[in-house]
Amino acid sequence: MIPDFYGCVVDLVAAETWQFSGSLTPLAGGVHLCYYQKAGESVQMGVELEGSLRTQECTATVGYQIELPKSNLTFRGKKASQVFCGVVANLVLCHVNHIPKLSAA
Repeated sequence: MIPDFYGCVVDLVAAETWQFSGSLTPLAGGVHLCYYQKAGESVQMGVELEGSLRTQECTATVGYQIELPKSNLTFRGKKASQVFCGVVANLVLCHVNHIPKLSAA
């Protein structure tokens, strides 16, 4: 149970190619929407929208992920409406669980 969460959650998935989720919290005056699309074998994209009447702000974030499986390399990036932009590159050093990854941001 999430404290102070009185609302509704919707989650739709279609054959691992796209996913939509949303939540509404009427007492807090908030809404959260997220859409994710798998654009190909190694490319994924997503959009997130979050708004609150209490804080009177709304933010949007667009993100992507590109995987290069032959070189064990993953690029992730996002651009938020709050002038934030980030890119991370992960290199998998070994295919065993609990082994740290080499990351650069």
